[in-house]
Amino acid sequence: MLFVTLPTLVNRLSAAEATKSLHRALKGYQSPAVLLVDEIGYATLRQSESHLLFQVLSVRHDRKRPTLITTNRVFGEWNQIFADDAVAHAILDRLAERAEVFHLEGTSYRETHRRPAPKVPSA
Repeated sequence: MLFVTLPTLVNRLSAAEATKSLHRALKGYQSPAVLLVDEIGYATLRQSESHLLFQVLSVRHDRKRPTLITTNRVFGEWNQIFADDAVAHAILDRLAERAEVFHLEGTSYRETHRRPAPKVPSA
């Protein structure tokens, strides 16, 4: 299994493309038995970054390799993440075909571990 945030994934693939090692970098994300991509929705991707992610997800889909996604965005907002509606649709189409979608609500996990601020004595 490989865990990676979306910004890290696209930054590494973009750097690999610039250094002519994209094929090897793509294989590194296409071959794990399970790929978990975290933080989809926190940043907007450029056209080239959107297409690099599509290449990873398309091959994983074709090879029936599980890909887990975490996001704070509903699918209807994914056109705000990717460079254009077409690539957003193509990515969602591949992810959703054989997907189980879990919608979680409630208090943030991080909030449950937050310490309360110290109380300042009243004067």
